[in-house]
Amino acid sequence: TVEVLTALRQRGYLLGILTNGPRVQQNRKLDVSGLRPLVDIAVVSGDEGVHKPDPEIFRRVAARLGVACESCVYVGDHPVNDIQGAAAAHMRPIYMDAFGKGAPPENVTEIRSLSELLDIF
Repeated sequence: TVEVLTALRQRGYLLGILTNGPRVQQNRKLDVSGLRPLVDIAVVSGDEGVHKPDPEIFRRVAARLGVACESCVYVGDHPVNDIQGAAAAHMRPIYMDAFGKGAPPENVTEIRSLSELLDIF
């Protein structure tokens, strides 16, 4: 993950993390993992009071990055919370099936590893 985020940032992409869950747990995960400093924004739904798949949480992330939802790509591993939520906000979803759970939702690009993003972008 670190290598992919670093490479995308070097290519000039704005990066964000959006995670569902309780405030303390999710913020701690972002801090302990060391991912927070690698992205331009990290949003925890528990801090916002709005949770995935509500498109509003995706819109907030895009707005804080200063870009339109339509120019965002959202990578997620949950067909409803991530993929349907991002699509409802007019982002381009990419489904990450890291554990072989099954086929991606219809008309959605599928990857099995974050490193595949480097070939897409």
